[in-house]
Amino acid sequence: VVEASERKAAGTLPDRGAWVARVQERKRTMLRRTDYGDTPVKPQRVFAEVNAAFDDDTQFVTAIGLYQILSGQLQKVNKPRNYLICGQAGPLGWEVSACTGAKLANPEKNVVGIVGDYSLQFLIEELAVAAQYKIPFVMILLNNAYLGLIRQASLPYKMDYEVSLSFENINAPEIGAYGVDHIKAAESMGCRAIRVFD
Repeated sequence: VVEASERKAAGTLPDRGAWVARVQERKRTMLRRTDYGDTPVKPQRVFAEVNAAFDDDTQFVTAIGLYQILSGQLQKVNKPRNYLICGQAGPLGWEVSACTGAKLANPEKNVVGIVGDYSLQFLIEELAVAAQYKIPFVMILLNNAYLGLIRQASLPYKMDYEVSLSFENINAPEIGAYGVDHIKAAESMGCRAIRVFD
């Protein structure tokens, strides 16, 4: 920062104003498509629905994974301290406890967690803690039964075998090959849950 200040004062720091203006214009005009009507529901559509459903005072929580990358690109957060992320330290399952803490810190705010299937399974028992102490928040699960970033990291090493959560659950045939029935799991922890197919 000191060096940049000195270079600016000396007139040797390049003017990046035109580039910044181009980037801002592209952000304004080159919006990502979110109007997918397909099923299974695409994450882009989930974030479009989230943006429409929750107001500017909502506090969002997310951790790591493809869902966090999409959240950073597609989710609208218009006020400071309303987008809580873990800092990319690899804490799978962080979202449930973080939602609990965010709601306790700001009981007047709506708190919404965005979580992937594997991350939720890491600390799903924390839902029972929130239910036990009646700490209300919304948890939106993006379930692709795929372990996206884990699988991507494995591909260069030819380790793309048994890296998924996909299986035919005989107790939940309505979910096809999406494996774990997160509705039953959440309900067993004392939470309300719904599944969205379209």
